[in-house]
Formats: sequence, structure tokens, C-alpha cells
Amino acid sequence: MKKIFDTNAEYHAHDSISASGLKSIVKFKGSVREFLAQTYKSNASFDFGNAIHTLLLEGRKKYESDYYELPEIGDLRTKANKELKAQLIEKAGNRNVIDFKDVQVIREIERQFYANPLAVKLCKGDIELSHYAEYNGVPVRVRPDCVNYELNFISDVKSTKSIMDFEQDIWFYNYHVQAAFYCTILGLPIENWRFIAVKNNIQYDDPRHPETMVRVVKLNDRMIELGFEKMQYAFDRWKHYVETGEALGIDSPLDNLDIEIL
Repeated sequence: MKKIFDTNAEYHAHDSISASGLKSIVKFKGSVREFLAQTYKSNASFDFGNAIHTLLLEGRKKYESDYYELPEIGDLRTKANKELKAQLIEKAGNRNVIDFKDVQVIREIERQFYANPLAVKLCKGDIELSHYAEYNGVPVRVRPDCVNYELNFISDVKSTKSIMDFEQDIWFYNYHVQAAFYCTILGLPIENWRFIAVKNNIQYDDPRHPETMVRVVKLNDRMIELGFEKMQYAFDRWKHYVETGEALGIDSPLDNLDIEIL
């Protein structure tokens, strides 16, 4: 296995299948054809998630070198405030600009993160280290948020709208498939996989835990079981494409695969 600190762009450009690819194949009900046809689009929630990743995993110094936090400006319908915002954005240079409303959320997440010793511990290790390998003869790649080989765990920071219902996100976004793939490729126990779930808003307070914005979550037995099954299902369909050049659609099941698990 090859382990290197490369850029995110270099990692995604590598000719291999990633956890994101396998999750997409699962999302498309096993259609490699649809996975290959999809196009990538950035969005505000994705950019917010990147900012949180940088802050929690790499620290405030790195965060401030990559992001510029806008102060509270006021009514942007006025000419003066529009000009002020434009000046501040120009001052940001090449840094990504964070709106003031998001700055408030990020600062509260940061405060609660450092008040949670377990969350902090789970973000100590090799940060975003790319791993390139082969699995069953097929090139693969994984880039865990944090892997700690000494303590034998992998952790992954995820933003969510509902911190106490994060388990629903695991099912909906197939995060358990990602966990199964990473742990298979890196040879680490999936029982030690942990999510650092962070709430990405302050508008939707949960009455059960209205102020909670950081939560450590592990996979239950059912998530682990189906995570491996779905991972293998998607991987086998990808392997078929690599070996034959045939991009299977949802209407093209392989005899040895069980689509019912989806």
C-alpha cells in the first residue's frame, strides 16, 4: 500500500475507485452507468463542511490561512454596506469567504469541540493521508479524515442538520458503506470507527438537546453488517466494469449479487 500526503485534487484525480464512488453506485441502485455519467457540483453546505474539517482536524492556524471570516456588516441593501462587503472580500484574497452567520455557527462548534475530550482525541493522528492500494485486483483509494494506527481507529467529521438524528444520515448517505470500505482497505476494526457529527446550523434546535452541536457516534451492528454487504455489492459491479468495460445499469444484475440489500 502506498501512503502519501497529496492534495485533495490529486487524490480525486487518481485512476481508482473511492468510497464516494461506491456510495454513488449504491445510491444509483447498483448502476455503474449512472455513476459514470454523474457530474460534480459544489454547494454551500459542502463548502461549510470543508471549513469545519479544516478547523477541527488541522487547527485554527490552518483554518485562518484558508478561510476569511466576514464581520457583521449590516443591511446589504445600502450602498455603503455593499461597498464594505466588496472591500472585505477583496481583502480575503485567495481565501474562501465565510459569511458572518456561518462564523457564529463555526465558533460555537469549535467551542464545544474543545470541550469534548473524546472528540478531540479522535481527531489526533494522520490527517487526510491518501492511501492507494489494490483490493481483489482492482485499484482503490481511501483518504480518511483521521487514522490513528497506534490506537487502531479511524474517525470522520460529518456535518448534519440534526445532531441527535445523525443515525438517519448514516443510512441516507451510506456513511456505513464508507466505513466498511475504509476499514477493509486499511485493515482496521470497524468497531473502532467513529463519526464526529457537528451541527451545521443554529436555526433548528432539537428540543431534546437544544445546545448540542458536537457528538461522537459509532455504528451499530446492523449498520456494520449492511455496510459490508453494500460495499461488496458496489465493488463487485465496479470490478466487472474494470475487467470487461461493461457499465452495468440497474437493469443488469450479476448472478452472484443480491440487490435486495439496497
